Amino acid sequence: ITINEEGGCFHVPVASAFLQFPPNAVEEKVTLKCSRVKYKECEVKPRDGEVFVSRILKVEPEGVKFKKPVTVLLSHSLYEDQDFLYFYELIVENVSPTGWQELKTERISSIEDVPKEMYNKEILDDYLPFAKATIHETCTLIAATRVRSDQISIPTNRNYAFFKQYGDNTELNITFPFGVTEEILNLTVQ
Repeated sequence: ITINEEGGCFHVPVASAFLQFPPNAVEEKVTLKCSRVKYKECEVKPRDGEVFVSRILKVEPEGVKFKKPVTVLLSHSLYEDQDFLYFYELIVENVSPTGWQELKTERISSIEDVPKEMYNKEILDDYLPFAKATIHETCTLIAATRVRSDQISIPTNRNYAFFKQYGDNTELNITFPFGVTEEILNLTVQ
């Protein structure tokens, strides 16, 4: 795809993705290659508790920086119902040979939630739902899901109670009695 100072919206069918470049996102006209990386060729594998739910989008050449944030929509295969929202979170990750970086992610489940600059009902309807994120340079992206978690710290000098409500029918109550640990204990609850 070729981007100039005017920006524009680009459909990347091979990766089931859309890119929205705002005006002046690039200083001068630039040609980018957008491709799909196969899972078996991806150097980074899902972390414990994660599942990849989109195609892997690679935007290159490496090192091209954007003057303004570029919006990316990645179509994903995750069934989103109310139970999903209670127990799982959707994230977009920037993957590289050295690891990954989580990007601030927004779920888009209906055509009305798509940014107006990207609105094309005929095309977008076939790709819903989306994971939406912004990027500031060329990179490799994937949408993933994981079990929601909470970080808690268990004090040494008193009782500690953790309570979490999941939907209408499920709740979790954990009580840690005084003296259960000699040092502050940091835990992840999933």
